[in-house]
Amino acid sequence: MGLLTTARAAAVDIGTKQLQRLADHAVAEIPKVVDPPTPVCATAPALPTTCRSTRPFQRCAIVRTGVMTELPLPGGAVNGPVRVGDTVRRRGGPQSEFVRRLLDHFERQGWSGAPRGLGVDDQGRDVLTFVDGYVAWRRPRPREVDSVDCVAAVARLVRQFHDLTAGTGLTSGQEVVCHNDLAPNNTVYRRRGSGVRPVAFIDWDLAAPGARIDDVAHVCWQFLDLGPTVVDPFDAGRRMRTICEAYGLADRSGLVETVLWWQDRCWRGIIAGAGKGDVAMVGLRDDGAVRSIQEAAAWVVKHRDALETALFAE
Repeated sequence: MGLLTTARAAAVDIGTKQLQRLADHAVAEIPKVVDPPTPVCATAPALPTTCRSTRPFQRCAIVRTGVMTELPLPGGAVNGPVRVGDTVRRRGGPQSEFVRRLLDHFERQGWSGAPRGLGVDDQGRDVLTFVDGYVAWRRPRPREVDSVDCVAAVARLVRQFHDLTAGTGLTSGQEVVCHNDLAPNNTVYRRRGSGVRPVAFIDWDLAAPGARIDDVAHVCWQFLDLGPTVVDPFDAGRRMRTICEAYGLADRSGLVETVLWWQDRCWRGIIAGAGKGDVAMVGLRDDGAVRSIQEAAAWVVKHRDALETALFAE
């Protein structure tokens, strides 16, 4: 669960200059291999031609199961994802059937911003296509990932899949289908020109019908790191405005309140899960994730006026 792995990372202070240089170096080494253009829905703005990265970003243990070689993927404490050739295998969950329908819908629409569902393997795991590229799964993130242009491209990519689901049976009468866990560590990036751009979102386990503003608010929280590490609340508010403009969200009146709703929901969810004995939630609780998220929420409350002043500025 990307939100939860992000929460775990937020609980550990690793923001040194040395680590930042390493992160920047990692994304700078993504090779420039051009992909063919990919068709997208007519109602959403198309992203430019992107580039493919084949460079591994982490050393992982290799486990051989029969004739398959399984490569554990980082950041997957909840569902145990592994790479097998050009596929990803991961334990299913309560939403697996819905997610399969959603991914099938994206495939029929020719949208490449999500993995393709390939069914279930002989161990009962969901099988997905592997989306090649760089995933910013730990802090500090490369500066290019946090650039204004890159975050704006994230918002446009969100708008694409929202528009693809609006008005379909998948929404159960809601506005759209929301990802509900949008974060840099659930985003695949590839190089375009001198920078990097998002090309796909992964980890759709929490996808469900909802409101557009829910995902937009989650993007603001996670991609801008809204919390005590933010130096300039007004700048954060301006970046929130940039996200809204790139997405095309006209009504921003409930945006900050929705960020706070997400933060409250997250820390309470960790406590509830830990209380039921969920191993992943116990780990997050013990690592201090609850306190970290509560501190982030307190920061948003404290600086709400500054955020909303910049958000609504003309």
